Amino acid sequence: MEKKRLQHVPKNASKCDTIALGSVVIRIKHGGFEVFCDNVSEAAELLRQLGEQDATGKTPWNGGRFTSFIEGLGESQRDVLRILLLTRTVKDVDLRQRLGITSNQQLAGILSGISKQAAARDIPARAVFRINNEYESGERTKYFVVAPEFEKIASDSNWPDAEAEPEPDLETQPVAPPASPIRFGRQRFERKE
Repeated sequence: MEKKRLQHVPKNASKCDTIALGSVVIRIKHGGFEVFCDNVSEAAELLRQLGEQDATGKTPWNGGRFTSFIEGLGESQRDVLRILLLTRTVKDVDLRQRLGITSNQQLAGILSGISKQAAARDIPARAVFRINNEYESGERTKYFVVAPEFEKIASDSNWPDAEAEPEPDLETQPVAPPASPIRFGRQRFERKE
């Protein structure tokens, strides 16, 4: 028997919850995302809204907003966006591991900074990333998903490739001597310049 799922997406949030309920589910795939509906009328309304969105093609992004947004972010916030662009969907555990942090509270601080920078430019956080919570047997798994419109503007702006610094040429870079004397056992050698 297939489990029924209910998906609740608040209009002003970038989160959604999927909870196993019963025996019927309507799954709609759109733009790299899966949406689960619990009845035909909900699915029809969603398809209508998606059709309107696709027809208008409206996005809050433009080149200037994108550049301003990226320049306003800290390094760890840019790292989150690089990871999302690379993976498209990532579990919270994997994202924390790649960032070198240990808790979802630390991750929430980083994501909050991204959301605040977006809001300062009149861009909803869900136009950057989305958070999906899936529950199975009482266990929650959190997924972070890059928003298609953010993925498109990043690609159009050649980001993050455009900001990558060139690797230094090690053969032409001078090597600075250490500031302190070098010690080998009991002997002491001073650098002479």
